[in-house]
Amino acid sequence: MSRPKGPDRSIGDFLADFSLFSKLSAEEIEKLAAHAKFCEFQSGAALLRQGDHAHGFFLILSGQVKVSRESPGGRESILHIVQPGSVVGEAPVFHQGTWPTSAIALTPVMTIYIEGQKFLSMIDESPKMARLMLAVLSRRLRMLTHKLTLIQAQDSSAWRVASWLTHRARLTGKTVIPLEVTREVLARSLGLARETFSRELSKLAKDGLIKISRSEIAILNSKALQDMTDGKDAGGSSH
Repeated sequence: MSRPKGPDRSIGDFLADFSLFSKLSAEEIEKLAAHAKFCEFQSGAALLRQGDHAHGFFLILSGQVKVSRESPGGRESILHIVQPGSVVGEAPVFHQGTWPTSAIALTPVMTIYIEGQKFLSMIDESPKMARLMLAVLSRRLRMLTHKLTLIQAQDSSAWRVASWLTHRARLTGKTVIPLEVTREVLARSLGLARETFSRELSKLAKDGLIKISRSEIAILNSKALQDMTDGKDAGGSSH
């Protein structure tokens, strides 16, 4: 982890843009910014590692981050890919425990690091801050519930891919999904082999539901994808 000079904007300006802190007063933002710093990571660098003590958390300003967990046997399971505007590593800070996952930069990543103990002190003083953090943790729970649903859908790789596409479109409010990480990483985040993931995308493209280019996937028929997701269409193959 390195600490660059940082972007042209101040930490406080970035904090105010995050939904987590958007309702804080200017005074509260300034107080929080005093306990934060810009941190930059190169592709492949670890923001945090599974088992390490949680001293703070990160706000992702740019780049993509892989959040994964390693089994005792050494097998990596990718839980999700974190995009700009997201928070990484906040939950363990509350019980001052260890990180249950690792977070690895997939691209060059710029973050804001916030000291955990200082943040907890602010929460003790601000019920508003506590409510905002509860909202963040609630969204994280919904995301993990969606991931669990994908894992349980062992019988249909087609359903997993359709569900991923509709979920991404719903999160971003857009029908064009940028491919900012490799298909290998995306496939593993869905619990699929890369070949299976590519095959299911090709099927959807052939059926006219999506259009694939090197850098993005355009959804052409949102209703058909949603119907696949709702019906858990078992027409796909398992991995």
